[in-house]
Amino acid sequence: MTACAAEGIPYIRYERNLTDISYENVHLVHSYEEATEVAARLGKTVFLTTGSRNLERFVKAPSLVDCTLIARVLPTADVIALCEDLGLTPAQIIAMQGPFSRELNRAMYEKYGADVVVTKNSGTIGGTDEKFQAAEDLGLPVIVIDRPVLAYPHLAHTYEEVKDFVDLMKVS
Repeated sequence: MTACAAEGIPYIRYERNLTDISYENVHLVHSYEEATEVAARLGKTVFLTTGSRNLERFVKAPSLVDCTLIARVLPTADVIALCEDLGLTPAQIIAMQGPFSRELNRAMYEKYGADVVVTKNSGTIGGTDEKFQAAEDLGLPVIVIDRPVLAYPHLAHTYEEVKDFVDLMKVS
């Protein structure tokens, strides 16, 4: 964003619409560090649906040292290697590409004995609703890591808004 501003290049940020968090057993947090602290208080088996990019924060969190982490990540060789490099065993790695149905989420939570689910607020497209529904079915708490609030010069929530912005730039 800063580089675009310095060069006079228009910048637009696309973000999925946030999920309406009406599930009553949700713990909204504002950082990964806060998520680790809350997860440690809520259970011993922590089911991570946050991907691999910030996995190290959970693995190395002092508060989670006595917890079992289950990481659902993309099924690519580099991601699985990262999980192994961080010390996760094959039994702690679910390598699948979503989004997943309510039923499949519920089956995974049950199979791995999840006590708590951790997710990002990635919107309907990211399968957040199905994660909530499955957790609600099982009475599991869900920790939602909220997006940071930044002042973007142009923010779009639909592909149509992005297209309109690009079309407007063509005219300018």
